[in-house]
Amino acid sequence: LFPMNFDCWKDVFQHISLEKRSQLSRMNPQFRNLHNRLKLNFESFVISDGSPKSQVIIDGKYIWNIQEDSPESSVAWREREQVCDKEYFYLSRYELLRKLVEFYLNRSGTTIRYLDITNHPYGLELCEPLKVHHLKWKLSICSSRYDYTTWFNCLRFHPIEKVEIDLDGEDNTVLSEDVISSAWELCIKTRIPLPIQAIMSFKFKVLSVNQEISSEEVLKLCERWIYEKRTIGTRITFEKSENQDLESIESILKEKYLVNQKTSKYGGIVLENQQNNVKLQIYEIGTVKFSIEVIE
Repeated sequence: LFPMNFDCWKDVFQHISLEKRSQLSRMNPQFRNLHNRLKLNFESFVISDGSPKSQVIIDGKYIWNIQEDSPESSVAWREREQVCDKEYFYLSRYELLRKLVEFYLNRSGTTIRYLDITNHPYGLELCEPLKVHHLKWKLSICSSRYDYTTWFNCLRFHPIEKVEIDLDGEDNTVLSEDVISSAWELCIKTRIPLPIQAIMSFKFKVLSVNQEISSEEVLKLCERWIYEKRTIGTRITFEKSENQDLESIESILKEKYLVNQKTSKYGGIVLENQQNNVKLQIYEIGTVKFSIEVIE
């Protein structure tokens, strides 16, 4: 095949469908080199390491399935127009998943609007820096058994706007990972409640946790925010305990601060506290949640 000039061919190659590009790349080394040098923009990219099957789903329509055929081999097939072309590889399911992720994401300048991971993000550890806007990760195993430092190296170069993480194991070690804890908006669901010290250490602008926070812990949180002079818009939302209401929170806060009670435009009660040029509001969300927010 004639030599390919990248600048001449890149515009043509970018307008070919992703599926066709992938086919050409596997057939010819020059097309593969051209494909690997193109930066790609994905609306969504799913890496699902489940049992007995792993999946890579690209933009909701290009679906790769990987299943173990033997301890040392696996089978992969794509779902398209109800036709499945099965290919066999002398690689384990995890090795094949890693190579597939690298094939699509290991290129400079790649952007992903929505990255969805289930369990292990095999393949990310060797990728070029990625720009991810929204990361969703569901982990159902003990995170302390794995080194996530290398897996998230490719995500350290661009801040992530929103991280949703669902931990179904008994270990929350992975939450100390800076890629997660420094997200602008952080939504955490855990089986084991987090200590208030861990919650206060997050660098979030908006945080939602699926656990109860005692009135005493609310006071500690307010003290920290006032001391740090958190910026306007900083907000945390947490679950309401069975015996907790705004009156119980108000009584604790009044031990240290002057607290004003007012009525919101929706008719609910709002607690306000201003100290050290920081103004906080505490209010109910429906019947099951509270929020604390910096408003001034």
